[in-house]
Amino acid sequence: MDKERKTTDKETETKRSEVSREVKIEREQFGVDVLDSALEGGVPRGTWVVVTGEPGVGKSILAMHFAWSGLASGEPVIYVTTESSFRDVVRQGGQFNMRFTDYKPVNLVDALTGRVKVKPGEVNLVVIDLFGLYRQYREMLKASEGEEGERG
Repeated sequence: MDKERKTTDKETETKRSEVSREVKIEREQFGVDVLDSALEGGVPRGTWVVVTGEPGVGKSILAMHFAWSGLASGEPVIYVTTESSFRDVVRQGGQFNMRFTDYKPVNLVDALTGRVKVKPGEVNLVVIDLFGLYRQYREMLKASEGEEGERG
């Protein structure tokens, strides 16, 4: 009985390895050769990736590389920035020869408010600039406080 079980276990393991070789996992590259190599070509497509770390370790730069890699391969990208304006992201990306403005980025707020006319399928880079939104919110608050002061 033990011999039969060992044979069956070996056969099962062999079949599993054959099946795993047949299944091709689509991967998304980060655009950093060493990292993509270590990840066997990138992260599996459709998975979530969370990058954490202390300030200054390169989280934002890694996000820029990932976005640039997607744009370069024809993928649409939504870029969310929370710590700096997208203008700063563009400037920093330029230091790595990433020309985000070549893809005519559209700010989500501008698209939703109609300040920028967007047709489906023509935008490759949508920007959600939370830092910029907060700055606009503060300016709106100051303006409304000024108006109230003038009325009072």
